[in-house]
Amino acid sequence: MATIRWRKYGKTSENWSEGAAAQLNWSEGGRQQRISLGCISPRDAEIARRQKEVETRSGRRFSPSILFRDLRTKYIVWHRHEYPDSHQRVAQIIEQHLAPTFDLRPIGAITADEIDDWKHGRLDAGAAPETVTKELRTLSAMIRRAVKPWRLIQDNPCDEVNEPQNHDNQPIRWYTRAELQALYEGSPNHSDIWRLMVNTGIRRREAMQLQWRDVLADRIRVVSRTGARTKSAKWREIRLSRDSLQALQRLRICADGSGYVLPRVHLASLSRALSHCLARARLDGHLHCLRHTFGAHLVSNGVPLRTVQVLMGHASYATTEKHYAHLCPDHLAGAIEKLNL
Repeated sequence: MATIRWRKYGKTSENWSEGAAAQLNWSEGGRQQRISLGCISPRDAEIARRQKEVETRSGRRFSPSILFRDLRTKYIVWHRHEYPDSHQRVAQIIEQHLAPTFDLRPIGAITADEIDDWKHGRLDAGAAPETVTKELRTLSAMIRRAVKPWRLIQDNPCDEVNEPQNHDNQPIRWYTRAELQALYEGSPNHSDIWRLMVNTGIRRREAMQLQWRDVLADRIRVVSRTGARTKSAKWREIRLSRDSLQALQRLRICADGSGYVLPRVHLASLSRALSHCLARARLDGHLHCLRHTFGAHLVSNGVPLRTVQVLMGHASYATTEKHYAHLCPDHLAGAIEKLNL
């Protein structure tokens, strides 16, 4: 067990006073050890004491100056430059859900048990499993970067922590032709935007970043640019259907001269606009359901999953398979027909 005593004018005390130097005491290998930490605050002295206890129990050694708050500052700056599109959400997770628990902890002293306790606390507070999973992955990414390439610590305790299980498993929400028609009729000012998005499968941010110079005669190019990256930072082309061509023609008539296909509004405003239109059409769902509708109709009409992956810009085939494989025509019936026992 490690303890802190305060030394001033040649006298030691268990209580801190102005100008007193902290003295860290511990037992190691059956021998009493003692070092001076200098005139530091009681908070920093307590951090050093906890750290030393972890060192003596685990045999690991780490610098007492590397606190989670130091890593947080360094990581946020790095992440802002590397992943500007997702940075706002990641920074929010770090500031709101990780910093209050871990800020004053030396990163080398954070244990798997401590992370498990934090995880269970978030779940007990009502956070959804998928939300806690995102937060845990963010924490793991931070500490993993501290291990390599920054080499601040030796290993990542998050590797020993299981992600919370999500027992809510439902098929994606997508719209039938009849539902889409109801949506268009209930969207007098936005129907062409919804038609374009549902016929191309572009993401919300991609739609807002689409410029007229990316619209060709029979296709659009979803381009990743500095300050306007795609999710995978890769570009792709999508052939235009008759309905999407007509929607673009009408949008061009109303173009505001900015060079962008859609009017300049905040991303959240676009989502709210669809929510109002869905309510008028008495439909549920959200903006991403338009993208799901694109993928679902392609697969239902026999388009191979690999082609759907390319058109939708999924970085992983597993993502396409997870969401749309069950929609392949007669994929279950065909399998059962082979079973004649």
